[in-house]
Amino acid sequence: SFSVNGNINLPENQSPHLDLAGTVDLNLQDIENIKPDIKEKLDSLQPAGTVSLQGSLNGSLNDWRQWTIELNGRSRQITLDTYKLGNVDLTYRQRRQFIEQFDLAAGVYGGNFNLTSSADLADDKIPFGAELAVENINLAELKRDTIWTNKNISGTWTANFRGEGLLNDMKALQGKGSVFIKDGHVWEMDLFEGLGKFLFIPEFKDITFHEATGNFNVQNQRVYTDNLTLKSKPVNLLCRGWVDFEGKISFGIFSQFSQETIARSTSLKKMITSFLTRSGDYLTIKLSGTLQKPRYVVIPASIDVFKKTTDFLLESLQSIIE
Repeated sequence: SFSVNGNINLPENQSPHLDLAGTVDLNLQDIENIKPDIKEKLDSLQPAGTVSLQGSLNGSLNDWRQWTIELNGRSRQITLDTYKLGNVDLTYRQRRQFIEQFDLAAGVYGGNFNLTSSADLADDKIPFGAELAVENINLAELKRDTIWTNKNISGTWTANFRGEGLLNDMKALQGKGSVFIKDGHVWEMDLFEGLGKFLFIPEFKDITFHEATGNFNVQNQRVYTDNLTLKSKPVNLLCRGWVDFEGKISFGIFSQFSQETIARSTSLKKMITSFLTRSGDYLTIKLSGTLQKPRYVVIPASIDVFKKTTDFLLESLQSIIE
């Protein structure tokens, strides 16, 4: 439904000029009918829900990049792909071929989602800049709308990202960010579940990381990290490597186990792990393949070498992932 007032001028031999203001209740599933040329881009997002919009528009009907737009929107809930956003608040400001403000705030899975962005419409590739923050997301709630719905996954996730790219070519995306997970139980995710089995310690399935932190860079269609650290009482993991936009991975992972963890394992596999980690040694793992089908190779490494400095340890990791 909508309520609009204003003027539509129809100059001879020119595009109609719009000067409108009003309110619209927009069903997101109808967007592709309003603007069919963006249907392909929307297919992957599958937007659903109703947004109440209020604002104004001024400009030539056939030149949307030149429009002046002031727009505010709210929705109780929308869905993008399988993910739900509640209490959505949208602000959009456009003038002189420039999106001055495209901000989106919402409640998501017990936490908050905030996006601030702008874009240059004068360039056909539409370069943009954006800052994204998610705070205190409940992973146990989030997993219900993911492929891990039947997995034992929990914890609190916070992350931020600041970057830039081209709206018409997301492969050009680049930027920096950080991630923090508190009290994370993540071993049943495909990547970590395989790692836990590979390390020969069945008890890993019950591990909760009291802290997971790291910084990352996005460039050349890859997400890189050199300091992703997962800490728990049984084991600490230090990860360095990359995952690309297609899901391919290349990581080196240093795993240091507590002697208590080794002592509690009674299986024959425990003896192998104990050998590789005797006297507090590190177990180094080369991780490759894809996120869905990771591959693991063990590389034993003495703590005497890596204990000297963190920098030296990271340099050794670099040689593994290259």
